[in-house]
Amino acid sequence: MRAIIVALSMLFWAAPANAAEFARCTVEGYLFHFDRRLEAQPCEEITSATIRWRGGEAVLRAIRPSNAPVTDNAAFVARIHTLAERIGPAMDRMGGALELDDVTILFTDQVSPRPDDPDNTMARIPYTAGTSDLFENECPIAYYKLDRPSLGDEFSFTAAHEIFHCIQFQTWSDLPDQAWLSEGTAEYFAFLVQPAAHPHEASFIAAFDRDIPVLPLSEQDYQAVVYFLWLGDAYGPERVREFIGSFRRIETAISADMWLAFAQAYFDQNIHLPDGAALLHAPQVGGTRAIAGDDRIIMPDATPFILNNAIFDFDEGREYDLTHAESAPDARISWRKLDGAAWEAPLSRVSACDANQLYRVIWMTTFGADIGDSEVRARPDASSVCTCPAGVWRETPDSLRRMMEQSVLGPSRTRFISGARVLTLNADHTGSFTYQDVVTETHSSADVWLRQTKSGGSHFTWTIVDGALLTVLTDGDNLLHLHNEQHSPAGLRVVDRRAGAQSIGHNFHCDGDGRLQLTQQGVPGFSVDMEFTRIADAPAP
Repeated sequence: MRAIIVALSMLFWAAPANAAEFARCTVEGYLFHFDRRLEAQPCEEITSATIRWRGGEAVLRAIRPSNAPVTDNAAFVARIHTLAERIGPAMDRMGGALELDDVTILFTDQVSPRPDDPDNTMARIPYTAGTSDLFENECPIAYYKLDRPSLGDEFSFTAAHEIFHCIQFQTWSDLPDQAWLSEGTAEYFAFLVQPAAHPHEASFIAAFDRDIPVLPLSEQDYQAVVYFLWLGDAYGPERVREFIGSFRRIETAISADMWLAFAQAYFDQNIHLPDGAALLHAPQVGGTRAIAGDDRIIMPDATPFILNNAIFDFDEGREYDLTHAESAPDARISWRKLDGAAWEAPLSRVSACDANQLYRVIWMTTFGADIGDSEVRARPDASSVCTCPAGVWRETPDSLRRMMEQSVLGPSRTRFISGARVLTLNADHTGSFTYQDVVTETHSSADVWLRQTKSGGSHFTWTIVDGALLTVLTDGDNLLHLHNEQHSPAGLRVVDRRAGAQSIGHNFHCDGDGRLQLTQQGVPGFSVDMEFTRIADAPAP
């Protein structure tokens, strides 16, 4: 039964239209299968159509009590036939041996009974339609009169949902009586038949967003369609059929890893309807936990099959080391930066060198409750010991002279003349190491010497690992341009060529004067250590 408030204004007119007599309604007990309040009375057949799928066919029939003012106009009749044409292909998309008896939809001008009242009194808020148990190879659906208009597409969606209940009854006679499974998969099938989401269907999606932080999937009903939309999107509609056919209990049907995969797609808002359109929904954002120093993140006990999330906000200017206590075997925790990076396991280190680092953290279980706490140890403030080297740094003249004037072959004949090298470490962890017209002269004799000008440099991404500044080259021009002026008694010869720039992969620290020291074990007799002074804060890329 669909507890939604929609109506078909096109179905109800001031006077009944002409239609063929449907004699079964006068058989005692026939209409009782549709609604226990109904007694034998004359009925008319509005129209009938054939549902065809791989492996079978069934009749879809629309009837009404003779005294009910329900139309049989051409638009409504055409909609019934279109619905029949769409049901079969939707069944085929789900694959497998789905079964379906003849379906009869009774359109009545009564309002629905209250589903929770054994006396079947009138409903204060009626539902649209209800499917009853099969009888004599027929599936009865009662479609009730409501108090507000709606578009005809909503009828197609609602009828498709009810017809899938007919399929459930016929195909899986032992299907567990669990609303999240039966109603959620019926909603999914309706999306296969009528892809466009309507306002009342959107309300179920919104209900899932509202409920899933506190109400387990197993205790939901129509709103559980969000899970099945993900399942069909990720693995195909046939996987939904397999899920129904193999279901015994939720703990074995949905593994912890599958529940995590769903959660990641859900919070990424990366679930699609069967026609490929994005599911429009808005996950609730959990609270924000600010972390500015040593801390202990206490994780609350989890309820199986709900989705928990929070924002962890690490204060800028520090690096944080994290250790995580062991969680229950079925617990899953996943982190993702709010800038859209990929999900990953809980981090052991967070570098907030140049800006606050924000992560969405999700956690969940499928049968247990224990989520391990996390210990946070903050490294000292960046301003005092250079924990985070983001910024623009110029190599000191002494360091540049040492780098340019040394030789692994013995005493060097090269002298540094002018220029600079600048190390840029951007806020987004891109960077560059550029030579700004670095000029050197190498004298082989009094009248033979080389004047060389280096320009250009390399571009990279950078990270901090265990106190080391590591870089990885990015695509683009990462070569130096060498302008060589060769002087000899024969005259001046100018040669331009390309060469690789110096790589960065050094341990680092700042000395008492705030200079950035990069140190690395190099070739004996040849130093690759460098020293820089800060000339600007970390720029935007």
